[in-house]
Amino acid sequence: MNCSGARQRDVVRGGKGAEASHGSLPLTGSASTVIRDNTGWLFTSMKRRRLEVPMIRTMRMICNQGDRVVAEWDTETVSSERLAEIETEFKAKMAAGWFAVDITEKRDRLIRQFDPNAEILLIPRVQGG
Repeated sequence: MNCSGARQRDVVRGGKGAEASHGSLPLTGSASTVIRDNTGWLFTSMKRRRLEVPMIRTMRMICNQGDRVVAEWDTETVSSERLAEIETEFKAKMAAGWFAVDITEKRDRLIRQFDPNAEILLIPRVQGG
């Protein structure tokens, strides 16, 4: 203890990729602050890295066998040609009387325009028999 009554401690600050260790406990992180006092090493803060998750979107259609994936694309890497093909198929289904629902994150709302960032479910028009 020092004269203020607080325990003496060593502070180790690490930047991106910084490492510290105590015994067999390796400490790594993007930006961390580690405090060592007479009880051992303690984490005081650790900034979490943002997880880069690909935004895979699908366009599905309900059919007599359940639902079927019509198209699947990554919003970050899809080519404009591929996106145009998917939009053409979407427009063809809409012209044939199908309904389209944006089911991204349980939005569940009808859409009339193709949205490349939406998870799309195509529903056929009900026909009497």
